[in-house]
Amino acid sequence: MADEGATGGDDLERASRVLARHGYEPRASTRKIRLANCPFDRLATQHAELVCGMNLDLIGGVVDGLGAHLTPELAPRPGFCCIRVRG
Repeated sequence: MADEGATGGDDLERASRVLARHGYEPRASTRKIRLANCPFDRLATQHAELVCGMNLDLIGGVVDGLGAHLTPELAPRPGFCCIRVRG
């Protein structure tokens, strides 16, 4: 999922740009990114454990591909994707 726009800026900014291009609607703050949209939301409502685990691995791959020092983690919260990314 490497992407144009993945260069320039700090790790949170670069990850936010890539995730935005893939429908996650990132909301970055000083030390974390919350994802306001889950592209797999409809499927996640029926198979949350499977989909959220897959999503964690997918976003982990994005972070690894960027060479970013960020940590994706499961952090379900109403109105957001089950994954957040800490810096």
